[in-house]
Amino acid sequence: MGKNGYAALEALGLISGGLAGQAIVRSFFDSDTEPLWGAMSWVPGGRTWELIVLGFFGVVGLVIAGIGIMGQKKVKAG
Repeated sequence: MGKNGYAALEALGLISGGLAGQAIVRSFFDSDTEPLWGAMSWVPGGRTWELIVLGFFGVVGLVIAGIGIMGQKKVKAG
């Protein structure tokens, strides 16, 4: 994968991590609405498990972003 591929991977990871983190914080302060406008309603177990799955998605997104950063450094170093 080239440098641009790793940059796209980093961007995708940061965007997904940021969206998941924002949804978690927003749902703590506004408990009347569903996280991500009901996109997580497929998760069984209610609101608690929806937030746990969102947190998992956020962590996975940040790991993907880290892989993209490390890949860019590897390509740059040669």
